[in-house]
Amino acid sequence: RRATSSEHSGEHHTDWVMSCSFFERNGEPRVLSTSSDGTLKVWDVHGAKNEPLCTFGADQHGPDKKPAWIMGCYVFTRDGRVVAVSSSQDYTLRLWRLDADGETDNDLRPECIFKGHNDWVNGCCAYLDENARGGKKWKVLSCCDDQTLKVWDASEDGGETAPSITRESRQRGCIGTLRGHTNVVISCCTFTHKRKIYGLSSAGDNTLRLWDLDNYRCLRTLQCTDGTRGCWVHSNQQSVTAVSCCGLHDNADSHTVRLWDLRQVLERVENSKRIHPGAIKAADVKAVTEWATGEICSGSLRGKLTTSRELEQVRVH
Repeated sequence: RRATSSEHSGEHHTDWVMSCSFFERNGEPRVLSTSSDGTLKVWDVHGAKNEPLCTFGADQHGPDKKPAWIMGCYVFTRDGRVVAVSSSQDYTLRLWRLDADGETDNDLRPECIFKGHNDWVNGCCAYLDENARGGKKWKVLSCCDDQTLKVWDASEDGGETAPSITRESRQRGCIGTLRGHTNVVISCCTFTHKRKIYGLSSAGDNTLRLWDLDNYRCLRTLQCTDGTRGCWVHSNQQSVTAVSCCGLHDNADSHTVRLWDLRQVLERVENSKRIHPGAIKAADVKAVTEWATGEICSGSLRGKLTTSRELEQVRVH
């Protein structure tokens, strides 16, 4: 029997940790984690007690009427409020307000529910569209087993009056769909280059795709013969570097992390030149990742979270 949210309180996850996202509350570092046990948990990174501050989301139900796996999460600050978006096995995404009360509320209700995907929603991220019609708007990008990515309005009103955190959560539809992948889309992320917002996705069709999020079209397809598991982008004035995790198959030689020079791709997007990535050694992974994020937080199949301070090295599996 799956535990309820109250039974989960004060405990570690009881199944696979699927994703995690850093955020700050009054200068204190926090982590939001998701799990196949059907819950989301907020953790105090430097807390003396190795216990979650709150647990919520256990009432989401998958197709088999069991708690749905919470596949992905992303935390952002909207109008001074800490907000999280989560993606789920039940084909939906949900917005959560992690304000002062929400950080300790084990019965937290979603602000709204995004419906439109037709399969498991594997990942999500949020971005601020400063060029949106009607002014700046927060949007969410999601990726799914239905081979698509979708864009959602995550602004305060979202096209309709958003309620306070009650049991009457509103539903919202998508505002754009990205098509092109021919297999499940596993992960996605966004980045800004020269004041324009782009998306990057990795999929089971052994490709990464670069997307124009203003016009919902694919700009470039990057081939990975050894499969892709995830992607992430670091962007600044000098460079736009993507990191992809490769290795969907049993061949241990294909389990690599690759760096892609997306600035070259963007500069040549009008041409038909193909950019080949270079595989990097395991010893380089830690330097690249810590340079980009400062601190790492990883999940595992054992239901526990680990931060980079507890790791002696980062391994490629």
